[in-house]
Amino acid sequence: MPSLTLAALVDSRPSSPFWGRSWLTNIFERHLCGYKPNRPDDPRLLGWSVGAVMGLESLVQSRPILRGRDVEPLDDLLRTPSSCSVAIFSSGLESDAIPRDVVRTARFRRWVAVEAETGLDEHQRNALRSDLPDFLARDPSARTDGEILLLRFLAGLHRRGAFGKALPDPSDIRSSLRELRDEVVGRTERPFNFFISDGRTLGIVHEGGTLMAFEPPPDRPTEFRVDPMRTRAARSGFYLWQSGPPPEVPAAGAERIAPGVLSVSAGTPTQLLRD
Repeated sequence: MPSLTLAALVDSRPSSPFWGRSWLTNIFERHLCGYKPNRPDDPRLLGWSVGAVMGLESLVQSRPILRGRDVEPLDDLLRTPSSCSVAIFSSGLESDAIPRDVVRTARFRRWVAVEAETGLDEHQRNALRSDLPDFLARDPSARTDGEILLLRFLAGLHRRGAFGKALPDPSDIRSSLRELRDEVVGRTERPFNFFISDGRTLGIVHEGGTLMAFEPPPDRPTEFRVDPMRTRAARSGFYLWQSGPPPEVPAAGAERIAPGVLSVSAGTPTQLLRD
């Protein structure tokens, strides 16, 4: 069966988005199943989808089915100079088939989200849809687990009076994610893992598998020019979730993150917060 990987890049990047390519390539080679197969019968990347937010607009690049590796996933991840991008990757053997909707970034207005292996059936999806506010229930595109979970999260944010804010407080994001987690737990026997972003804050629900955070090496450039008179520190963090145990030899700068509901902001991307 294909395996899924969730990823998020949180930073304060300059207008040129490719400064972190060698660092991310090293992480992908170590940790992304199928990124660099050594033999013909090794697992390979089957598809991916990347979502980002710029201003009030969500942007998605999806490649759910790959016919060959003439495209590079890092290109899609780094293409948009957003402060936060999320992604989902599927990996497996050539003979593996994966439904197109599984490798999908959910989005609603200025929010993007990815989830892995929640496994809701139609009755459970209908229950989560049942009492959404009208402006969310009218969304005709909500049919996958990720899309329904995104709407359910936004309903919780709406009840807190935070949905209409230009920049919701990370504590409201975490509270809405905890509420969503509690609603999902008991409906499915699978661990619940979910990444969501409004372009400034990344919210994470991590219940199973392995979540790792990566910090760039200290010898990489730490400043970029904003205007002729000012410089600003450019910090970043990369977050990768996979099912199964952690790798024996992780890439440099890796830290395993304990399960829970977490948030990280683009201004402090290497600082995870939990209540």
